[in-house]
Amino acid sequence: MRYVIKPKTGAAASSATKTTKKSRSNLNPESSSINERVHEHSNRSSNTRVQQSARPSYPEATRERIDKAFEELKKQNFTNAEKVFQIILNEDQDILSLFHYQNIVIGLARSLKEQTRKKQIEACSLLEELRLTGSFTEFGASTIHNLDLTLSRCEEALGEYFNAEARLLALRNIKPNANDRALCEPSGNFNADITIARLWQSMDKHTLAETLLLNINTELTRRLRSKPHAPSVQRLSKHIPTVNMALVRIWQVMSKYEQAERLLLKMSDRHENASEDSEPSGHHDIDLKLVRHWGLVGKYQLAERLLFNMSGKQANASEDILCTPSEQSDTDLALVRLWSLMGKHQQTERLLLNMSGKQLSASEDILCIPSENRDIDLALINLWRVMGKHELAERLLKRCSELYQLDECELEQLKLSPG
Repeated sequence: MRYVIKPKTGAAASSATKTTKKSRSNLNPESSSINERVHEHSNRSSNTRVQQSARPSYPEATRERIDKAFEELKKQNFTNAEKVFQIILNEDQDILSLFHYQNIVIGLARSLKEQTRKKQIEACSLLEELRLTGSFTEFGASTIHNLDLTLSRCEEALGEYFNAEARLLALRNIKPNANDRALCEPSGNFNADITIARLWQSMDKHTLAETLLLNINTELTRRLRSKPHAPSVQRLSKHIPTVNMALVRIWQVMSKYEQAERLLLKMSDRHENASEDSEPSGHHDIDLKLVRHWGLVGKYQLAERLLFNMSGKQANASEDILCTPSEQSDTDLALVRLWSLMGKHQQTERLLLNMSGKQLSASEDILCIPSENRDIDLALINLWRVMGKHELAERLLKRCSELYQLDECELEQLKLSPG
């Protein structure tokens, strides 16, 4: 389905002001005009954040749909989220407050952004048109909550790095020609700061990204120490792990492996000198990042032992046990990636097939049935190619391209992938 917001034309277009441009909504054949909704809701209530963010008294079915849409988005069930957001726009648009209507459209764009390139383009178009219905700051950033942040991430996904960078600079109230020192100062908009740091990493602006992240970390630490009992402490405390993980990634890219490892050990509450500790720390996500780091620097045995311990297995167990899926699919997929690096292709194949409920002795028709888990299926396609099982890989890829709606770009990346 294609989502479009058609702009006004003619006299209506010429009457739009520079800071509040209008457009018409055609998100679906039955949709009403965004321009009309903006005018209607601007007459109903003031534009304060409290009134915007408070949910009006919606019918129970509407509330359930809104909750379900964002829950599916949180669970990364992006296709399901897209469907529910579209149902809301079809059935509930006329009763939504302006703030929640904008939030639903942005939620729809977020679900599209995580799918195919075609849908990423649709997400950008959707947000660009919605953007014209609001006002802008003096730096040119949209005042619609989360719009420019989401749009910049869509642009980054499409490889439009300079557009995304310009948008994020405006969101951070920084001029494009600012010097490096100004660029790397925390802006007070944490999401914009962390997003542009990640973008700079993709643009190979590693020093800018590193400096900004270090400055954010310093500022957060200073604020936490100066006001340890402030109401914002809990929120600020959640920001620090996000910054630290971004620092780990940029240090890995910059080949500063020792600094990245020390930070990961600190984050997992391990002693700085405990680099040989392969016991789970209780911080599951950080342990998985440590496994990836050890794989990156060639500490395969240490990474493997940690994964075995995380999944409750012994390193000297039989291959049948080692290739039995655990209750944590992310741990199993981490072991798949590690074994691939170690060249343990037979064990990797057995584990992937077990994760998809298949046996190696099954017929080719059964082996090439998608498991409905995209990560498992694509990992198996890449593995079969590495193992020279090209016919199996192509048959599974053909079925997966239909099931997961892979676009031409994704298919080409899979064909080029070495596994």
